[in-house]
Amino acid sequence: MLGCEKFIAEFFRQIDSANWDDLKNLVSDGVVYERPGYRPFVGVDEFMRFYREERNVNSGRHVIDRIFERGKDWVCIGSFRGKSKAGDDLSAEFVDIYTMSSELILRRKTFFFAPLM
Repeated sequence: MLGCEKFIAEFFRQIDSANWDDLKNLVSDGVVYERPGYRPFVGVDEFMRFYREERNVNSGRHVIDRIFERGKDWVCIGSFRGKSKAGDDLSAEFVDIYTMSSELILRRKTFFFAPLM
């Protein structure tokens, strides 16, 4: 089993390299992913469809600043810099909350730091 920090580093490495086959192996079949602007993605098929088809990122890199672990609950604080599918610059700070089950992500909830509109 990978430790919390190594697991999260591996998770974002798969996302940043668009290695969807290996990313799929890091989430449970019943994964639930909540993200601003979307209804929850429920199940591995919806989770993977988001990354393969819906996500508006062409390329980029996540940088992890801090990770907190308390049993099966993990929190990751970081930032992302990249390009959208239209070629626009992307920059965001984020917080992810994970619930783990059997060494896989059971639930993930993402929060973005964004200006008040």
